[in-house]
Amino acid sequence: MSAQTTAMAMSAGLSFDYDRIVPANTFNAHRLTRFAATKGLQDLAEERLMAAYFTEGRNMATSRRF
Repeated sequence: MSAQTTAMAMSAGLSFDYDRIVPANTFNAHRLTRFAATKGLQDLAEERLMAAYFTEGRNMATSRRF
């Protein structure tokens, strides 16, 4: 399933690297997107968080900078 999702992402111009993903609690990431929504920045915040998680292999529970 990961290979299929990676291929679909690639065809859409996205880069997913499931080998680098760090499973973590995403509670704070969700809080950030809710806060960003109050500033009109939800889409930007979500895109950055997704890139950090799926492409860069950042730990969503501990990373301070995305």
